[in-house]
Amino acid sequence: FNRWGEVVYEIQNYRNQWDGRDVPDGTYYYELLVDGEKDPFTGHLTILSSGRR
Repeated sequence: FNRWGEVVYEIQNYRNQWDGRDVPDGTYYYELLVDGEKDPFTGHLTILSSGRR
């Protein structure tokens, strides 16, 4: 999710394909729902391009 709560990436059976390349710099929040786990894993990450555009 971005800081406005909009979904920027969503997938089932995630296999580490997302690298943040197609999103603007900023802080993004995640929620991972794992089979067999009661609570989701949540957190945030910050994308900084360092001139990669």
